[in-house]
Amino acid sequence: DQRAKPVIIDPALYSVNKSDVFWVTEKRSVPTAYKLFTGSAWMMLSRQFVEYILWGWDNLPRIVLMYYANFLSSPEGYFHTVICNAEEFRNTTVNHDLHFISWDNPPKQHPHFLTAEHYQSMVESNAPFGRKFGRNEPL
Repeated sequence: DQRAKPVIIDPALYSVNKSDVFWVTEKRSVPTAYKLFTGSAWMMLSRQFVEYILWGWDNLPRIVLMYYANFLSSPEGYFHTVICNAEEFRNTTVNHDLHFISWDNPPKQHPHFLTAEHYQSMVESNAPFGRKFGRNEPL
């Protein structure tokens, strides 16, 4: 809930000049028309769900998009919120991003670079994808 209350302004929405986002002092309430969900920004979406996002035959994708336009790191919540609130799609999710990722504890903003030292842990995880690898890492 705390991540949802701050309002951010992203100048990239209206300006060609690059600048950082900034926070507005006013807070907003958490929506009651739908439940917020978050997860990884790395995901795979079905064609049927993407068509629903684009055409939004019940208006949910547009409503949620309006809310997430002022949300820090909206890719970590927009698609999750729409799919988990859309009756047609809510039972089509897998609650795992299928990536092996090595984080600090507690996690920082970016994961560790994976190296050969992580190989056995990667295999044992059964995750088909990994993140993140250095440019010249032979893995």
